[in-house]
Amino acid sequence: MKAISIKEPWATRILNEGKTIETRTWATKYRGPLILCASASPKGPLAGHSFAITNLVECRPMVPEDEAEAQCIYLPGLYSWIFKDVKSIHRVPVKGKLGFFDLEFNGTKVLSRTACSKRFFRDEVEAAVGLMAAQKRKNAREKRYYRCSGCNGYHLTSQG
Repeated sequence: MKAISIKEPWATRILNEGKTIETRTWATKYRGPLILCASASPKGPLAGHSFAITNLVECRPMVPEDEAEAQCIYLPGLYSWIFKDVKSIHRVPVKGKLGFFDLEFNGTKVLSRTACSKRFFRDEVEAAVGLMAAQKRKNAREKRYYRCSGCNGYHLTSQG
């Protein structure tokens, strides 16, 4: 699913204060579900995590009437991305990017692209199944799985 990074305090305002318009310097033709992630900087309550899912229903040049819902002043040349149905999701560490990027999503939380940028397994059973599947591939390098203190998930490794 497509995702974008949003800086604080705008991320918190989308989640908690009814901000329904995100402003960007670029337009998009994409419409549909979108995972919202808070940028790692500046620091804030959501920094570096996925925090919501929404529907991007419209993208158009910003107009002065957008100020209230965008919670920022009107600036010519910006685009208003209109969000509908913002819903909080389980927070998972995510290393964001500029522009759109892809994340796996199971309906309640992000499953991959963790802060450590490795394939993410939720629990030991899922990691064991992933390891068995990986070892069936030709030239498989994965030897074991381990618990990651950075994202509290499991990853595969070629280290013995």
